[in-house]
Amino acid sequence: MTKLKLLVTGNCQARPVATLLEATGHFECLPPIILQLAKTTEKEAHLFRISEADVVLAQNTNDNFPVPHLRSSVLRQSHSNVLIWPNVFFSGQQPFIRYMTHIATASRLVGPIEALHDLRIFSRWLYSRGLIKQPWQPDESTFSRTVADRSIADLMTREADCDIMISDFIAEHARTERLFFTFNHPSRRVLNELCNRFMAHQNLAYLPDGTAEYLDRYLVPSHWGNECLATYRGNDFTLGDEGTVTALGTERLYSPDELQAAFFEVYDHNPLYRDMESIRLTPQFAGDLE
Repeated sequence: MTKLKLLVTGNCQARPVATLLEATGHFECLPPIILQLAKTTEKEAHLFRISEADVVLAQNTNDNFPVPHLRSSVLRQSHSNVLIWPNVFFSGQQPFIRYMTHIATASRLVGPIEALHDLRIFSRWLYSRGLIKQPWQPDESTFSRTVADRSIADLMTREADCDIMISDFIAEHARTERLFFTFNHPSRRVLNELCNRFMAHQNLAYLPDGTAEYLDRYLVPSHWGNECLATYRGNDFTLGDEGTVTALGTERLYSPDELQAAFFEVYDHNPLYRDMESIRLTPQFAGDLE
């Protein structure tokens, strides 16, 4: 059987998607193009790889994506066989987790779970240091439902231009199964479903069975599956000169108390965390820290 050459473009989800699809035996997967690492200077190499592919599975991008030749709309126009898939992003199972970016430096602020932060811990730190008059204490159940509903609605909107969709599956199963480790790290269950939908689109058989996870590097405070666990999984970090914090590649386990203490240590060390007006949250929802 002649295998089709398949190129997957996307974020951190692209590699496991390519791995799973290659395991079906129907595809020879070219090295995925990771969008957040791609540069305009790589255009020639990228276009050659795209030209080699029989099928391109391109993750949906905005039309202002900074590498124009990898915009999903451009790929759809320039290649004869392009299927668009969404960035599988859902905050409903980790409703308090955010990236923090300082506007002045345009860089993400890192700590014990790389660039991820728990708003509840951050609020407790702000209050303990006298930076806010009272801690942020939303009704967690109500807030979580609001985040989940908004996040699904946002995903459905992003799927409008996609050939492969997944929001209906997430909406159906998010309250009963672990589907995400962080908001953009879906579980094997979600990745399998996404790939099976691609296979169905190609009139091919489903994936072989498997349970190994690909995107479980971090285990963060969650509303599904690990809220009562004794440990979270993050990383070591170092505190440097002038408030710098460096996340290390080595894994570190934290109890809930240890995780909060580690975040407090980071927040105390880096003065940028005191400049709340210059911190951008991603994703951002109504009611965050209000």
